[in-house]
Amino acid sequence: MDIGLGLIGTGFMGKAHGLAYHAAGPVFGDLSKVGLACLCDTPPDMALAMDEQFGFAGPTDDWRALNDRLDIDIAVIASSNAPHHPIALASIVAGKHVHS
Repeated sequence: MDIGLGLIGTGFMGKAHGLAYHAAGPVFGDLSKVGLACLCDTPPDMALAMDEQFGFAGPTDDWRALNDRLDIDIAVIASSNAPHHPIALASIVAGKHVHS
């Protein structure tokens, strides 16, 4: 995996992003260089359930942990609206690209 995604939020929008990622392969071709490296949500059982459903890697309940990981290049923010700004700002400061 050359490009690692960290998905923050596994509710409605997080599931939409996860499904879109899986559906993009047949449309755009080989996406083997892109992978979802980590899922994050509180409570952690939501991230674990989505991890089990789609086979993504590494569920956690602390989005800050994603910023310390070298295998994550892009923070995909799919949380509720209120925490978007602090999550995005911290991710940018940590050198991550941000998709919201």
